[in-house]
Amino acid sequence: MKNIFVGNLDLNTTEQELRALFETHGAVEKVTLMRDRDTGQPRGFAFVEMTNESETKKAISSLNGTNLGGRTLNVDEARPRPERSFGARGGGRDRFGAGRADAAAAATDNSVILSEKGDVVPRRALFRRKSRSKPADVLGVFGLSGSLQAF
Repeated sequence: MKNIFVGNLDLNTTEQELRALFETHGAVEKVTLMRDRDTGQPRGFAFVEMTNESETKKAISSLNGTNLGGRTLNVDEARPRPERSFGARGGGRDRFGAGRADAAAAATDNSVILSEKGDVVPRRALFRRKSRSKPADVLGVFGLSGSLQAF
């Protein structure tokens, strides 16, 4: 089974339209229209899986550069997804160099510090999103009775 990347799609293109377009060149196993995970809106590209390698090559050569929904399609063999690491800072570390175990220890320390000022109550963590590509900052996870303390 071969995977085909289809780029520069009109945002109104449906999986059924793509399936019909590729089925003229051979058997289509699966069509996946990629969507934004936060909004659910189409991202303008898709992957089509075809069962036969010769049909896949024929579809790529025939459909690359064709027009669909007023846009010129970019059709090519999909490259394997690269291995994902935990970021440039080294596996599982936050921006201050602390790993998950360090964060748990800090949380315990904060709880002890707050308990000296009153009853510590579990609070829901508040997040502020910087951008789609950067993780959210944690604003607060502990609270004293009746108030929320931000860190």
